[in-house]
Amino acid sequence: MNEAEDFDPMEAEVPSPTKYTIAKEISRYQSITNQNGMLPALGHLLMFAHIVRIHFNRQSTIRDAYNKHLQTHRPRNVPKEVKQRRKLRVSLHIRRADSCGNDGIYEKEASPIDSNAQPTATRKCYQTFVYMDALKRVESMAKDRTIEVYLSTDHAGSVLHEIQAEDAEFFERITWKVLNYGRDIFSYMGNDSLVIEDPTHGNHGALGESAVTDLWLLSHGQVFIGHLGSRFGKIGWLLATARYNSFVPFFSVDGHSYCCEIDEACGEMIPYIRHMQDCMTYYFDGTDIEPNADYWEVGTTVRRSFVEREEAQMNKSANKKKKKKKKKKKKKTTTTSEEMEQ
Repeated sequence: MNEAEDFDPMEAEVPSPTKYTIAKEISRYQSITNQNGMLPALGHLLMFAHIVRIHFNRQSTIRDAYNKHLQTHRPRNVPKEVKQRRKLRVSLHIRRADSCGNDGIYEKEASPIDSNAQPTATRKCYQTFVYMDALKRVESMAKDRTIEVYLSTDHAGSVLHEIQAEDAEFFERITWKVLNYGRDIFSYMGNDSLVIEDPTHGNHGALGESAVTDLWLLSHGQVFIGHLGSRFGKIGWLLATARYNSFVPFFSVDGHSYCCEIDEACGEMIPYIRHMQDCMTYYFDGTDIEPNADYWEVGTTVRRSFVEREEAQMNKSANKKKKKKKKKKKKKTTTTSEEMEQ
């Protein structure tokens, strides 16, 4: 059950809504609805993000755990004028451990949107410099703002050491925020326990806590870099969207947008994402269509089958109405002719 929660300082900076601001916001949404009274794409996204945020009500134990494990690595010898610059907060989600299928091979380039699907057995992980390339692009676009990174990974210490070893100058320009849980809680691999969901490893409580606090960490980003081919990444991005009540720009290394299922070939499914309802609420387990036989090779193609069937039914219904209308018109014409003869 949800309980009242304290706002973080970042959220508390936002003034409490008044009757005037609420009315103004409602008026704004009404002004951008289309002729059918539907919200535009951004409206759908913000509504969905705020629903996720409402459900993500952190209880006191989670807030305490977050504050306890949060560590900040700040740049040293920073000039005063640089310290006074505005911050740009970046969420960074780096997948490691059992998230990496494909025999532990780490990709050297981000996957494009038309890349192959990544079901569990062929899920890809990426070299750390792939994420750093994206982060450097963000830094170059941020101009006179300093970068503050909120890093979520189960290899926080080793990832930071790797970044520092590869490019010490870049590392020292950035403020890094991580949740330091120690490596022991992530030692579920081995001893016949290969995945995080395995009930035998005994670390579920600590792993659950670290996952929830990491999601809250990711919610701070005004920009997201990581994996939208991951339900974890999707939730982190939605929480950030709700926090800022705005679209959060993203760089997804795995070739996925939010609209794609995590095990779809995103590029192939684009024609079947017809509107925001398809984007926000579709999931193949919610259909009555059986998974495709070649799922483990090509990922799920259920969306395509679902949309094709739905459109075929709509066309059939439209043709039926058309024929009925034509028949009615023909009958009326025949009746009129008979009346004229009389």
